[in-house]
Amino acid sequence: MNVILVMSVFWILYGIAGLLGVQNIPAKYKGHSWTKAYIRSQGLNWLILGLPWLGFYLVRTFLLAEIAITAGMSVIILLLLSIPALIVSVGTEKKYKAMLATETK
Repeated sequence: MNVILVMSVFWILYGIAGLLGVQNIPAKYKGHSWTKAYIRSQGLNWLILGLPWLGFYLVRTFLLAEIAITAGMSVIILLLLSIPALIVSVGTEKKYKAMLATETK
């Protein structure tokens, strides 16, 4: 369970860095008028991933400590909690790929 805590805290910190405009992005997205917006949207995506995982860790550790949740159940719950981040990430990537394609033509 400590791995979930470490990963979620890392993702949250990386997301905050993205919201502040400091994040590593692919070279093809650098130097455009919308690069800052892309970095911020990526930061938001990392937050959408990290916050539910941190919430699951806190609920599992402090509220449901006496309930036996198996490792398999935990994996399924974490995958379900990751679906919103996946959807937002795919949509964001599609949007910025289209912007990149129109700008490079």
